[in-house]
Amino acid sequence: MRVNARRVCGFTLLELVAGIALFAVVMLLITGAFLPMMNKQTQPIYQIRAAELAQSMLQEALARSYDENSDRSGQTVAGKYQYCGSIDAANITTESSSGNCSTTLGAESGETYTTFDDVDDFNLYCHSPITGSAFAQLQGLDTSLYENYGVKVCVENSPELLGLATRNDVAKKITVTVTTPAGEAIAFTSYRSNY
Repeated sequence: MRVNARRVCGFTLLELVAGIALFAVVMLLITGAFLPMMNKQTQPIYQIRAAELAQSMLQEALARSYDENSDRSGQTVAGKYQYCGSIDAANITTESSSGNCSTTLGAESGETYTTFDDVDDFNLYCHSPITGSAFAQLQGLDTSLYENYGVKVCVENSPELLGLATRNDVAKKITVTVTTPAGEAIAFTSYRSNY
């Protein structure tokens, strides 16, 4: 009995080339289907880190006084903190003003992050955003986790919060926009009232 020599030799060159081409097409389809899903799996991680940066920045801003001209002594008059701005004549007995609120929003001359003393000083980062790793370093966080992030902080007067459209001494809106490494800009907003 004689064995067919062709079956013992294996695959022909033509069969190998066709198999490689078929394998390449299948791999192209698989990677084309799974790569977008892998990119979407990193988005929640980026968003969580963006939320961490924004929350930390908002806490820093809200810990500062309302305005450059606000009283920082912590003294109270009839149970209320002194504040800047005008006083309603009906409340003179319970509130005391320390003068007009400043008219410009932003850091005063020579102030840096470590010497910011009021909320609107953070407006410095509105036109010149800070990198995520630089902010993380200021906070004592692991800078490698926040590389390629951008943090933009804009502060504006927000009288509409209390329904007082003509008064710029009642509230400030703080908007922190964090840009992730994927280019997604996520905005976080908080308000600081004048008290």
